[in-house]
Amino acid sequence: MVYAWDRVGLLRDITTIIAEAKVNIASMSTTYQNEVTSVFATVEITTMAQLTQLLSKIQGVRGVISATRSSQAKISLSS
Repeated sequence: MVYAWDRVGLLRDITTIIAEAKVNIASMSTTYQNEVTSVFATVEITTMAQLTQLLSKIQGVRGVISATRSSQAKISLSS
């Protein structure tokens, strides 16, 4: 789950980081409230270390407030 101040190019920046990590996005949805966008993405990762690194990079995107694994997440590591 990513919370960020809404701006033009936000989703592009997040999806570019995911693509550069060679991670597939299985699904993605967004909501908007009070100038904050919530992004929920289901990604296919191979290791927990990969997820940790991905979240760290997303945290560095301009405007991102937080990037965390959702409490609703189910871990299914692809091979």
